[in-house]
Parts: sequence; C-alpha cells; structure tokens
Amino acid sequence: VNSNFLKNKEVSLNIAFNNRFFFHNEKFTPTDIFKKLSKNKEYIKINQGYANCSMICFNNTIITSDIGIYKTLLKEKINVKLVTADGILLNGYSNGFIGGTCGFISNDKLLFYGDVTKYKDYDIIKKIADIENVELIFPKNTDFVDLGGIISIN
Repeated sequence: VNSNFLKNKEVSLNIAFNNRFFFHNEKFTPTDIFKKLSKNKEYIKINQGYANCSMICFNNTIITSDIGIYKTLLKEKINVKLVTADGILLNGYSNGFIGGTCGFISNDKLLFYGDVTKYKDYDIIKKIADIENVELIFPKNTDFVDLGGIISIN
C-alpha cells in the first residue's frame, strides 16, 4: 500500500469505474487496488480524489458536475455529460456532488438516496439510463441528497 493511503483513508477507496475504465488520482489509490483494477480496465487520471462521489459511471457515458473531471474526460474522448450541482443537498455545504447521491447496486440498477425526479438535470440522467438499460431506483417524495456514493463490489 502506498504511503498516501494512510494519510488519506477517506479518499483511498473513492474510485469511480465502469466496464472499461477506472478514474482516480493515483496518489490516493492503494497500490494493490491500482494493480488489480489495471488488469482489466484502463486508468484515467483525474485530479479529484473523491472520484466516486463526483461521477455516475454508466458503461458508455459518464455524468459529472465537476468541471475539471468533465474537461479531462473530454480530452480523453470519453462520452461525458456535465450536470449542475444545484439542488443536490449536502449537510453543511451549499450543494452536494452527483456521485454522492447514488451508486450501482448491479449492472442494471442505479440506486439513489433521494427522489432523483426532483433534480434539475433529471432528464439527462433518465435519458442515459434508458439508453443503457439501467433502472433508476429511488424513494419518492424525498429530498435529493448527497449522503456519500455507494461503492459497488460487484
């Protein structure tokens, strides 16, 4: 495990990935996890340590509200959509992060902590989910909230 792992425990496992890529800042990634992910996925370096909280990684499209990640993925010629952070509630902050509102619980099910239909850019998420045959699961009539991304182990 690299030395930064011990200093940055809260970001070390906040790696975003889909079937082709994994996204993180390698200075925060434990060496053994980096090597394992590198066997089957291409690494895309982003400056954001909290990659999973900053992105929704569908297989063919990435959604982010982070302009830095958006610009990096555009340069890498990855299909990426930029959405607003406005309307994402996060206790103690002016807004939350799109990846912190949800996580994949299987290849075709994306679970949200709150009612995603209340989100300003819901139409973008819904359109991509439909194209990728992903079911959106969420509690109705609740706040759209960032509670920290769900890290899938599948």
